[in-house]
Amino acid sequence: MSGCAPSRTSRASVTRKLEPRKWQLDHIVALINGGENRERNLWPLCTSPCHSRKAKLDLAEKSRVYHRAVSHIGTYRREPQIRSRGFPQPEPQNTACRPIRSIRPS
Repeated sequence: MSGCAPSRTSRASVTRKLEPRKWQLDHIVALINGGENRERNLWPLCTSPCHSRKAKLDLAEKSRVYHRAVSHIGTYRREPQIRSRGFPQPEPQNTACRPIRSIRPS
């Protein structure tokens, strides 16, 4: 990541000045990835390009870690069940079973 996003190894990667009210505090190691909710894990990021880019990377890392863990546990997604064709549709009935009687006596 270029710009003001932090590097995971060094805090010297900041190349952009943060403008007032256009930054947000972000976790260097995201909470979903095992980071702590402490000041030493917070870092200011500019709002528009850097924070959203880092959030996408954090989510991708979480997904990678999750899928790796699932593969080691041995759980897999269930195969979808085979859908049957169902019952055959009856042919349209053109005549009644009994002769139709009129409601009014004739």
